[in-house]
Amino acid sequence: MIGTVVQVALLVGAFVAACLWAEWPERMAALVFLATHALDRYYHWAIEGRVTYTHVDLGHLTIDIFMLAGLLAIALKADRQWTLWAAGAQVVALLSHPVRQITGGVAQLAYAVMIQAPGWLQVVLIFVGIAFAARRNRRRQAQRSAPRWRRSPATAPGRWPSG
Repeated sequence: MIGTVVQVALLVGAFVAACLWAEWPERMAALVFLATHALDRYYHWAIEGRVTYTHVDLGHLTIDIFMLAGLLAIALKADRQWTLWAAGAQVVALLSHPVRQITGGVAQLAYAVMIQAPGWLQVVLIFVGIAFAARRNRRRQAQRSAPRWRRSPATAPGRWPSG
Protein backbone atom coordinates (compact mmCIF):
# COMPACT_ATOMS: atom_id res chain seq x y z
CA MET A 1 0.00 0.00 0.00
CA ILE A 2 2.78 2.44 0.87
CA GLY A 3 4.55 1.56 -2.39
CA THR A 4 1.43 2.43 -4.36
CA VAL A 5 1.08 5.78 -2.61
CA VAL A 6 4.74 6.58 -3.28
CA GLN A 7 4.39 5.53 -6.91
CA VAL A 8 1.29 7.67 -7.44
CA ALA A 9 3.00 10.65 -5.77
CA LEU A 10 5.99 10.21 -8.05
CA LEU A 11 3.74 10.01 -11.11
CA VAL A 12 1.86 13.16 -10.12
CA GLY A 13 5.25 14.84 -9.72
CA ALA A 14 6.27 13.49 -13.11
CA PHE A 15 3.13 14.89 -14.70
CA VAL A 16 3.73 18.31 -13.16
CA ALA A 17 7.38 18.23 -14.25
CA ALA A 18 6.35 17.14 -17.75
CA CYS A 19 3.90 20.03 -17.99
CA LEU A 20 6.60 22.48 -16.92
CA TRP A 21 9.66 21.23 -18.76
CA ALA A 22 8.81 18.52 -21.28
CA GLU A 23 6.68 17.98 -24.35
CA TRP A 24 3.64 15.93 -25.30
CA PRO A 25 5.14 12.40 -25.13
CA GLU A 26 6.14 12.82 -21.50
CA ARG A 27 2.82 14.45 -20.61
CA MET A 28 0.79 11.75 -22.31
CA ALA A 29 2.85 8.95 -20.78
CA ALA A 30 2.37 10.43 -17.32
CA LEU A 31 -1.37 10.63 -18.00
CA VAL A 32 -1.43 6.99 -19.14
CA PHE A 33 0.41 5.95 -15.97
CA LEU A 34 -1.95 7.96 -13.77
CA ALA A 35 -5.02 6.64 -15.62
CA THR A 36 -3.92 3.05 -15.12
CA HIS A 37 -3.35 3.69 -11.43
CA ALA A 38 -6.83 5.19 -11.21
CA LEU A 39 -8.26 2.15 -13.00
CA ASP A 40 -6.36 -0.11 -10.61
CA ARG A 41 -7.72 1.73 -7.56
CA TYR A 42 -11.24 1.53 -8.96
CA TYR A 43 -10.78 -2.18 -9.67
CA HIS A 44 -9.58 -2.85 -6.13
CA TRP A 45 -12.53 -0.87 -4.79
CA ALA A 46 -14.98 -2.79 -6.99
CA ILE A 47 -13.71 -6.19 -5.88
CA GLU A 48 -13.32 -4.98 -2.30
CA GLY A 49 -9.54 -5.24 -2.37
CA ARG A 50 -9.42 -9.01 -2.71
CA VAL A 51 -6.47 -9.61 -4.98
CA THR A 52 -4.51 -12.82 -4.75
CA TYR A 53 -1.62 -13.90 -6.86
CA THR A 54 -2.74 -17.53 -6.89
CA HIS A 55 -4.39 -17.27 -10.32
CA VAL A 56 -4.45 -14.91 -13.29
CA ASP A 57 -6.31 -11.75 -12.37
CA LEU A 58 -8.42 -10.70 -15.37
CA GLY A 59 -8.85 -7.16 -14.05
CA HIS A 60 -5.11 -6.55 -13.89
CA LEU A 61 -4.69 -8.25 -17.26
CA THR A 62 -7.17 -5.78 -18.79
CA ILE A 63 -5.45 -2.82 -17.14
CA ASP A 64 -2.05 -4.02 -18.40
CA ILE A 65 -3.42 -4.32 -21.96
CA PHE A 66 -4.78 -0.76 -21.73
CA MET A 67 -1.43 0.53 -20.52
CA LEU A 68 0.50 -1.31 -23.23
CA ALA A 69 -1.82 0.10 -25.91
CA GLY A 70 -1.31 3.64 -24.59
CA LEU A 71 2.46 3.32 -24.34
CA LEU A 72 2.74 1.75 -27.79
CA ALA A 73 0.68 4.55 -29.31
CA ILE A 74 2.99 7.12 -27.72
CA ALA A 75 6.14 5.18 -28.65
CA LEU A 76 5.11 4.86 -32.28
CA LYS A 77 4.31 8.56 -32.64
CA ALA A 78 7.04 10.11 -30.49
CA ASP A 79 10.70 10.38 -31.33
CA ARG A 80 11.77 9.26 -27.87
CA GLN A 81 13.74 6.15 -27.04
CA TRP A 82 12.57 5.90 -23.44
CA THR A 83 8.98 5.30 -24.60
CA LEU A 84 10.10 2.09 -26.30
CA TRP A 85 11.77 0.94 -23.09
CA ALA A 86 8.63 1.74 -21.10
CA ALA A 87 6.48 -0.20 -23.56
CA GLY A 88 8.95 -3.09 -23.37
CA ALA A 89 8.68 -3.12 -19.59
CA GLN A 90 4.92 -3.22 -19.97
CA VAL A 91 5.24 -6.24 -22.25
CA VAL A 92 7.03 -8.04 -19.38
CA ALA A 93 4.16 -7.18 -17.04
CA LEU A 94 1.61 -8.30 -19.61
CA LEU A 95 3.40 -11.58 -20.32
CA SER A 96 3.40 -12.46 -16.62
CA HIS A 97 -0.31 -13.32 -16.89
CA PRO A 98 -0.01 -16.07 -19.53
CA VAL A 99 3.15 -17.37 -17.82
CA ARG A 100 1.16 -17.75 -14.63
CA GLN A 101 -1.69 -19.47 -16.47
CA ILE A 102 0.52 -21.86 -18.44
CA THR A 103 2.96 -22.91 -15.75
CA GLY A 104 0.70 -22.74 -12.74
CA GLY A 105 3.70 -23.60 -10.62
CA VAL A 106 5.16 -20.12 -10.68
CA ALA A 107 5.51 -18.90 -7.14
CA GLN A 108 3.12 -16.20 -6.02
CA LEU A 109 6.05 -13.91 -5.22
CA ALA A 110 7.53 -14.33 -8.71
CA TYR A 111 4.16 -13.55 -10.29
CA ALA A 112 3.73 -10.48 -8.11
CA VAL A 113 7.24 -9.24 -8.96
CA MET A 114 6.68 -9.77 -12.70
CA ILE A 115 3.52 -7.68 -12.48
CA GLN A 116 4.80 -4.87 -10.23
CA ALA A 117 8.52 -4.43 -10.98
CA PRO A 118 8.06 -3.02 -14.50
CA GLY A 119 5.95 -0.22 -13.03
CA TRP A 120 8.88 1.02 -10.96
CA LEU A 121 11.16 0.84 -13.98
CA GLN A 122 8.61 2.89 -15.91
CA VAL A 123 8.58 5.57 -13.19
CA VAL A 124 12.36 5.86 -13.52
CA LEU A 125 12.10 5.94 -17.31
CA ILE A 126 9.57 8.77 -17.35
CA PHE A 127 11.80 10.89 -15.13
CA VAL A 128 14.75 10.14 -17.42
CA GLY A 129 12.59 11.14 -20.38
CA ILE A 130 11.58 14.38 -18.69
CA ALA A 131 15.22 15.18 -17.88
CA PHE A 132 16.29 14.64 -21.49
CA ALA A 133 13.35 16.66 -22.81
CA ALA A 134 14.17 19.53 -20.46
CA ARG A 135 17.80 19.47 -21.58
CA ARG A 136 16.73 19.41 -25.23
CA ASN A 137 14.41 22.38 -24.66
CA ARG A 138 17.18 24.34 -22.90
CA ARG A 139 19.48 23.73 -25.87
CA ARG A 140 16.83 24.93 -28.29
CA GLN A 141 16.28 28.06 -26.23
CA ALA A 142 20.02 28.73 -26.15
CA GLN A 143 20.27 28.34 -29.92
CA ARG A 144 17.35 30.71 -30.48
CA SER A 145 18.89 33.34 -28.23
CA ALA A 146 22.30 33.18 -29.95
CA PRO A 147 23.18 36.15 -32.14
CA ARG A 148 22.43 35.67 -35.83
CA TRP A 149 26.02 36.43 -36.83
CA ARG A 150 27.29 33.47 -34.80
CA ARG A 151 28.04 30.37 -36.86
CA SER A 152 26.69 27.02 -35.85
CA PRO A 153 29.18 24.20 -35.21
CA ALA A 154 27.89 22.34 -38.28
CA THR A 155 28.90 25.16 -40.65
CA ALA A 156 32.15 26.12 -38.93
CA PRO A 157 35.30 26.15 -41.10
CA GLY A 158 37.05 22.81 -41.12
CA ARG A 159 33.90 20.94 -40.17
CA TRP A 160 33.30 19.51 -43.63
CA PRO A 161 36.02 18.54 -46.06
CA SER A 162 36.13 20.79 -49.08
CA GLY A 163 35.90 18.92 -52.26
